[in-house]
Amino acid sequence: MKLSELLEIAVERDASDLYLVPKSPPMIRIKDEIIPVISTSLTELEIQQVADFMMNEDQRENFRETAEQNFAYTHEATGRFRVNVFKSHSGTSMVCRIVKVDIPTIDELLLPPALQDLP
Repeated sequence: MKLSELLEIAVERDASDLYLVPKSPPMIRIKDEIIPVISTSLTELEIQQVADFMMNEDQRENFRETAEQNFAYTHEATGRFRVNVFKSHSGTSMVCRIVKVDIPTIDELLLPPALQDLP
């Protein structure tokens, strides 16, 4: 499955994060639950290829030196993401955090109206 398809599924299901970990299927976080997107596990090589595609050359070099890289990624059809690529005990892993562009209002968050008066 392509990265764009995984990101689209995450956004469509209103997930907050997409997790890519070797020997595990791609997972998404919806509220407090982490669920698989597909049943097929990913290899470290597949995740590294996705990371290499998403990063520019400076970011790839920094990742090789430090084993971690944080960056913003924009997918035209899906939106913006905050990405963390890192080396873990199982190999190269990734977390893509969905950056929502619509900020909920106080009313939508069901917060007390008194909060609107705070400076």
